[in-house]
Amino acid sequence: MKHILFVDDEPNILEGLQRMLRSNRDQWEMAFAQGGEAALTLMDASSFGVVEIIRIGAKVHDIGKMGIPYAILRKPGRLTAEELAMMRLHPEIGKRTGINSAVTLSHASG
Repeated sequence: MKHILFVDDEPNILEGLQRMLRSNRDQWEMAFAQGGEAALTLMDASSFGVVEIIRIGAKVHDIGKMGIPYAILRKPGRLTAEELAMMRLHPEIGKRTGINSAVTLSHASG
C-alpha cells in the first residue's frame, strides 16, 4: 500500500482532496498537511513513499487566466470595472482547475 502525504497551504484544497480521494483509502494510506512545518512533523513521525506537494494557490492559480477572454488579458491600459471583476476570478478558476488536475494525476499514478 502506498503511503502518500499531500501538502498544501490552503485548507480548502486539502479538504477537497480528502473528500475526492476517499474512495482510494483501500489502496493508499493518506495524510494531509497544511504547510511545510506540519508536513515535516508528519514526515518525522512516519515514512511516506510519495509526497505530493500541491501548492495550488501559489503555482496553479494563473492557469485560471485561461478562462479570461484574451482581449482582457492583453488589453493595454486600465481595465474597466467589469473587466477587472472578471480578471479577479482567475485564482478561483485556477484553483478549481488545479484540484481537478491533482485528482486526475493521483488517479493516474495509483
